[in-house]
Amino acid sequence: MLFNHLKIILRIMRKQKLFTFINIIGLTAGLSVCVFIMVWIQHELSYDSFHKNTGSIYRVNLKDATYKEMRNYASTPTALAKAIKNKFPEITKSTTYKLQDRLLITRNESVLETKSSFANPDFFDIFSYDFVKGDKQSALTLPYSVVITETMAHKLFGDTEPLDKIITVNNKTDFKITAVIKDIPKNSYFQCELFFPFKHYKELMGSGDENNWHEWGYNTFVLLNENTNVSDLNTKIADFAAQSATFKWKPKLYLQALKDIHIRNINGGGIITYIYIFTVIAVFVLLIACINFMNLTTARTSVRTKEIGLRKVVGANKLDLTIQFYLEAVFITILSLFSSLLIVKLLVPVFNQYSGKYLTFNILHNLPLIGALLILSIFTGIISGSYPALYLSSLKPVAIFKGKQASGSSLFRSVLVIFQFTMTAILIVATLFISRQLNYLRAQNPGFEKSHIVFVPLNRESKSKVNTIKHELLKKPSITHVAVLSDKIGIKAFASIDVNQWEGNDQQKSILMNIISVSPDFTETFQINMAAGRFFSEDIASDSLGFVINETAVKQMGLENPVGKSISGNGRIIGVIKDFNFNSLHSEIKPCAFDLDPRWYNYLAIKIKPSEIEASLQHIEKTINSIAPGFPFSYNFMDQDFESLYQSEQQLGKLFTSFALLTIIISSMGLFGLSIFMVERRTKEIGIRKVAGASVPAILLLFYKNISKWVLLANLIAWPVSWLFINNWLKNYAYRINLSVTPFLITGLITILLALFTISFHTLKAAMTNPVQTLKYE
Repeated sequence: MLFNHLKIILRIMRKQKLFTFINIIGLTAGLSVCVFIMVWIQHELSYDSFHKNTGSIYRVNLKDATYKEMRNYASTPTALAKAIKNKFPEITKSTTYKLQDRLLITRNESVLETKSSFANPDFFDIFSYDFVKGDKQSALTLPYSVVITETMAHKLFGDTEPLDKIITVNNKTDFKITAVIKDIPKNSYFQCELFFPFKHYKELMGSGDENNWHEWGYNTFVLLNENTNVSDLNTKIADFAAQSATFKWKPKLYLQALKDIHIRNINGGGIITYIYIFTVIAVFVLLIACINFMNLTTARTSVRTKEIGLRKVVGANKLDLTIQFYLEAVFITILSLFSSLLIVKLLVPVFNQYSGKYLTFNILHNLPLIGALLILSIFTGIISGSYPALYLSSLKPVAIFKGKQASGSSLFRSVLVIFQFTMTAILIVATLFISRQLNYLRAQNPGFEKSHIVFVPLNRESKSKVNTIKHELLKKPSITHVAVLSDKIGIKAFASIDVNQWEGNDQQKSILMNIISVSPDFTETFQINMAAGRFFSEDIASDSLGFVINETAVKQMGLENPVGKSISGNGRIIGVIKDFNFNSLHSEIKPCAFDLDPRWYNYLAIKIKPSEIEASLQHIEKTINSIAPGFPFSYNFMDQDFESLYQSEQQLGKLFTSFALLTIIISSMGLFGLSIFMVERRTKEIGIRKVAGASVPAILLLFYKNISKWVLLANLIAWPVSWLFINNWLKNYAYRINLSVTPFLITGLITILLALFTISFHTLKAAMTNPVQTLKYE
C-alpha cells in the first residue's frame, strides 16, 4: 500500500514539475530558517550546560531599591561567599570569583597578556572541568599555584611537560603550575586560560581582601544541595545583606541560575528577547511556506478531480485519499528538509565568521536536534497537507463528473494570501524601523569628539610613568592631545557610588553618582565644554580634592550655584561640565562626577592627526615600549569601539533584512504559482472580454484589483502589530527615533508593487493572447 502511494506521489511530482518545484523551494526556505534558528537557540541555551551540577549552580546577585528605579547587580563583596556558606546549610560550596583582563604572564622568552580568573578552592568542586594533568582537590589550595588550559600550556611550554614549571605574573610574582585542564568550551561564561587562588589577588592587583565587606566588584557562586527549594532559599537570604551593619543602604540578595546568566540580563532583556523574536520569525516564515503549499495544492484541484472521482468510484474511501494527500505533503517536506540541512551546513561557517559566534552543525552527533527536526518536518507536512487532504478527499464523485467542484474555496485562498502578506509586511516594517534606528544612533552626537582618538590600555608599570609617557608622546607633532582616564567613555557603564553628602543636603537626599577619574587635559582631548566654573588644572594643587560634576548631577542634587560648594566630606565642586553621553546611547545621561585620582587610571586617550595615523601609531608603540617595556602593546580606535558597541543591533538589522527578503521571495513564488492557476481558470473569460472590446489594460486591471485588495488588507492588519513590536523594542534606547507613518506607507507600496509585478507575467501574456486561440474549441 505504501509503495503504491509512493508511486502516485512520484507520478504527480513528475507531471506537475513547476508546482512541485515551487512547493519544494518554498518549504526548503521556510525549513532552512527554522533549522538555522533552532541551531542558534540550542547554542545559546547550551552555555555552561557541560558542568555536572549545572542545575544546582547559582550566582548571588543584589537587588537595590534605594533609588527611584529597581537596580540589580552581579557585583558582591569579597566576604559574602564564606558568610552565606556558613549561614545556610542548603549551600554546600561557595566561591568568590574575579575575571581579570590583561594579566601579564612571562616564561623565559614567552610574554603573554591574557584573561585570568581568581577563585577560592571550592571553584573546581562547583564547576566541572576536565583535568588532564594534576589534582583537582589541591589545584587552588597550594600556595602560589596556578591551573592553566592545554592551549596556554602549549603557548608557554610547547610539547614539554608543564607541571611544576614556574611562570611569572606581572613581572613580580612567581607561580607554580599544579594542574592542566582541557580548553574551556566557547559556550561558557568563564572565558580565560589561567586560574589563580583568590587569596593572591590582593598581592597582584592591590585590592581584594577575602574577608572585606566593603570591597565590591566580585562575583559569588554557590552550589546548592540536591532538592533545595530555591524559592524558599531566596526568601531566607534576601535580607542577609540588609541585616548587616556594614551596609548603609539595604540591598536584598537573590540567586540567579547559572544557565540564565548568558541569556537573561539581570536588569531585563538580554539574548532571551532575541530567542523569542527569532522563534516567532521562524514560525512566521514556515507558516508562509505552508500557506504556499495549501494554496497551490487546492488551486490545482481541477487537475486531479477526475483522478479523485475515479478512485472513489472503484472503491477508495475518504481515509485512503486523506492518507494519500498527507503522505504527499510529508514526502515533499522531507525532501525539503534534506535540502535545508545542506543549506544550513553551508551557511553556519559564514554566520560564525560574520557574527563572531561558534555555532556547530553536526547533525549526526546531535540526537536532540535530529528528533526535533523529524518532528518539525512531519508537523510541517501535516500542516501543509491538512486542508488539501481534508478538502480533496471529501469531494463527491457525482459532483466531480458534473464539474460542480473544481478548485476549492477561493475565500480560503484569499485568507491565506492575506496572511502571507501580513507576515511579509510585518518583517518589512520592522526592517525599515531597525535600519532607521541604527542610522540614528550612528548620526547621534554623543557630546564629545570620538574621531581619530586611540585608546591604549595602561599596565602597572606604565601607570607609574604615565606623565613621562605623555610628555614623550606629545613631542610628535601628529599627536595633538593626550589624556588619561579610568575607562573608555561612551562605551560602557562606569563605577558608581552612593552620594548623600553635599552642601545644603543634610543627607536627606541620595543619588547614585558615576565616578570617572581623568587627567586635566580630558576636556581638550575630547572637546567637551564647561557649563560653569572650570576644569582641573595641573598648576593648582587643591584640585586633587576637587570634583567636576555634570549638568544632570546638578539638577538631581537641586543645587542653584554649585561651583564652590562642598561635596563628599572635604571635597569641593570646582566646575560643571556640559552633559555628554559617557555611557552608551542605550541609556540616558546620568549624574557623573570627575576627579583626579591616578589610582584608577587605566587608559591613555591619544588624539592624532588623520593624515599621519600610521606614523603616530608607530611612535606610540615605540615610546611606551621604551618607557614601560615587557608588556605587549595594544590599542583601539574609539570610533571602532563605538561600532562594535552596537554590533548586536546591526546583526539584528541584517537578520531582519534577510528574513524579510526571504519572506518576499517565498510569498512571491506562491503568488506566482497561484497567478498561473488564476489565469488558466479565466482564459476563456479573457477571450470573451477581448471579443467584446476589452483592452489589455482593462483586463490587467481586473486581476490587479483583487490582488491589491488582498495586499492592502494585509497591510492594515500588519501595521498595528508592527507598531506594537517596534514601540516595545525602541524602549531599550534612551535616544530613539519617532514612530512616523513613512515606513508603513513604504511597506504598503513595496508589497502592492511586489504582488502586481509577480502576477503580471502570466496575466499580461493571457491578456495579449489572440481570443481566436482561447475560444477556437468552443
